[in-house]
Amino acid sequence: MISAGPPIAPVLMLTTTGRRSGAPRTTPLLYAQDGEDLVIVGSNWGQQHHPAWSANLLAHPEAEVQVGRHSRQVRGWARRRTRPVCGLGQLPR
Repeated sequence: MISAGPPIAPVLMLTTTGRRSGAPRTTPLLYAQDGEDLVIVGSNWGQQHHPAWSANLLAHPEAEVQVGRHSRQVRGWARRRTRPVCGLGQLPR
């Protein structure tokens, strides 16, 4: 988690391969954990276009995720969720 004080929200570092350049691109993202899955949302904060990392992940699904000091190779995939991952009662205080 990244914060100037107590932890506020969980943050991971996602390293994808640029879809055009082929260069590694690292992006900090908020995430939720659902069992073994790390869930990220490609909302781009409501802008008209999707974030670049999501296009990179669609073009090259293999990526690396770092949470704290731990990193692992992952394969990205898209899924529409049918239930909320985090309810108001589960938000960090």
